[in-house]
Amino acid sequence: MRNTIPIIVVIAATVIYIMLAMPENDLTKNVKIQPGDSVMEKVNIYRSTDTKIVWRAKVNRLILEDNRKAAKIDGIEADFPEKSITVKAKSGLYDFSNNTITVDSDMLAYNKDAQITSKDIYVDFKTQTVSSKSGVTITGKNYTVTADSFNSSNGDNVTLNGNVKVVYN
Repeated sequence: MRNTIPIIVVIAATVIYIMLAMPENDLTKNVKIQPGDSVMEKVNIYRSTDTKIVWRAKVNRLILEDNRKAAKIDGIEADFPEKSITVKAKSGLYDFSNNTITVDSDMLAYNKDAQITSKDIYVDFKTQTVSSKSGVTITGKNYTVTADSFNSSNGDNVTLNGNVKVVYN
């Protein structure tokens, strides 16, 4: 028994040393989280009714804050099948209490007919509205439209505000 105790101690010390010397795991690399926060990576999110998928999103990283009232989103791509629209953004914040997303980076939305770029987008899922006060560019096959801001209701009507400019190609 005396001979096995030193062997067990050496094995345990070796295992602990190897674990401490191992490189960082990809899941924790460059993740800045606060105590109590939770991190999820490569998340798929679906919103549906009884008969169809309303939207689906792929999120690279979601950091659920300790207060559980908001989630920081990194790398999002959302698809709205009924409207054939895809939206991509680098980062944003989902607020659970009022069901909104604030995109704090450049956003790209596109369908088969046009591409929309903007930043600082605000999406309210309750009222089905999207808005930005940081400018917008809409590019189609034969035209480009720019404006200082926009509001959209239900994705059907878009109101462009301030310095609206249309250029036909």
